[in-house]
Amino acid sequence: MSGGTRVEQGALKQAADSLVGLRADSDRVDNKPIEKTVTAAQGLNKSSGPGETWESADALIAMGERFSDSVSNLKKMLGDISANIHETHKGYTKAEEQEKAKYGHGANQSMYDDFG
Repeated sequence: MSGGTRVEQGALKQAADSLVGLRADSDRVDNKPIEKTVTAAQGLNKSSGPGETWESADALIAMGERFSDSVSNLKKMLGDISANIHETHKGYTKAEEQEKAKYGHGANQSMYDDFG
């Protein structure tokens, strides 16, 4: 079969599974930095009057929220990419199974028979 393309399905599955693992590893990556940011903001605000906050404390909280949003976006992207790779793997597996069924082992038919 000259010029054929072969998809390494094992590599596709391994990539998808690795992304699932990476996604799981990133699940709580933002917890500790957010906790430390809140603690720092509270420390700054301790020296202010009742009901008052320091602008720098508010900025710390805003940056913490941006960081948390970025981590959430990363986790979503990893999940989406992993799902897409899994679907691609399924598609190639199904196509290969159909091809084997049509031009299966032991059959006297070649995939080139369809083309004359």
